[in-house]
Amino acid sequence: MAKRKSLPDLLILGDSHTAALKAGCDAHGLKAEVLGFSGNLWHAGHIVLNRSQELRVRGAAMQARLKAVEDSLGGGSVLRPELPVLASVGFHLGRLVPPFGFRNHVTETAVFDAEEDRLFASSALVYDYALHFRGGHLRLLRRLSRLVPLTVVAPPHFYTAPNYAAFYAHVSDAIRQTGLRFCDPREAWGGGAAPLGPEYLSADGVHGNEAYGARIVGHMIEKGLIGRRAD
Repeated sequence: MAKRKSLPDLLILGDSHTAALKAGCDAHGLKAEVLGFSGNLWHAGHIVLNRSQELRVRGAAMQARLKAVEDSLGGGSVLRPELPVLASVGFHLGRLVPPFGFRNHVTETAVFDAEEDRLFASSALVYDYALHFRGGHLRLLRRLSRLVPLTVVAPPHFYTAPNYAAFYAHVSDAIRQTGLRFCDPREAWGGGAAPLGPEYLSADGVHGNEAYGARIVGHMIEKGLIGRRAD
């Protein structure tokens, strides 16, 4: 019988923001396995739990990626109660916010007052719109939380374009209301609403860099949200 491989400290599951989280884990000496998929797949609902409570993803190439991580953990499901999961799942705002603004709807009163062609969207409308597209992700996260020690982490707050900050806040509130363990990166920067400075962003301007990863992972360690696995 093959010897069971030792497990990492945690599994990072999510979208393209997993790269910064992995860099942060490396900076703090945490061993992390990464299972990342495009935000397009998450937004489309192509990543699910099957009836056997195993993670599944649509597409042969993506299934091969999942299988590679399963093999790196010694075979079987990537979800196991002794392996904590850090989930960058449920936001994917680049797929959620732009369609909302196609008809010039805006959530900020200052923008609405300054631009005549804008239509104002109330907070209640934005929340319901967000939940229409992210309710399935919340249900998935709740199911995951019953299978593994789960921490959900929001993406870095770098948003300056209209509507993004409102959707960021509403999705964050919805996750909190589920009772899931949740990390809002804004808290690691003192709780302010201002977007991150360029020193914490990657070259594309929409992902955190290594410095960001080190700070947010350090914040989660300090708060007891993640840590080294005890064998």
